[in-house]
Amino acid sequence: MRLGFAQFNPTVGDLPGNRRKIIAAYTTLVAQGAELVIFPELAVCGYPPRDLLFKRRFVADVAESLAEIAAAAGAVPALVGTVEANTTGRGRPFFNSAAFCYRGKVGAVARRSESNRLSMLHLHALAAVVIGPLFAAVGRAGMAGPI
Repeated sequence: MRLGFAQFNPTVGDLPGNRRKIIAAYTTLVAQGAELVIFPELAVCGYPPRDLLFKRRFVADVAESLAEIAAAAGAVPALVGTVEANTTGRGRPFFNSAAFCYRGKVGAVARRSESNRLSMLHLHALAAVVIGPLFAAVGRAGMAGPI
């Protein structure tokens, strides 16, 4: 499988600008042969969104922007970092989520919670043990640089 990692710095709160960057990176990586395109954490809204999360329309606007991004996704799926409201009444008011966008729709969403957070130490260990050797063995991952 050819992975396309969309490496860019989303701007906090710039939903239209981030959406354009996401769609442009997706298009570029698909044209380069990616079979799955992966975006950064909170790519839609920028990191960290902090007080923007508590503005009346912000999270709803993020959902609308994600729907537009999903509409641009074709047969090559994309994992896009986003934020969602937590409507369960339990835990924090928002989820840091990854949306699986495929064939014009958000097909599934994985939500990060306190219980499944990885520390930076774990992420570095994961990168050293899994990701480094994977790239060495596969050697076919596409990268989109800063957009």
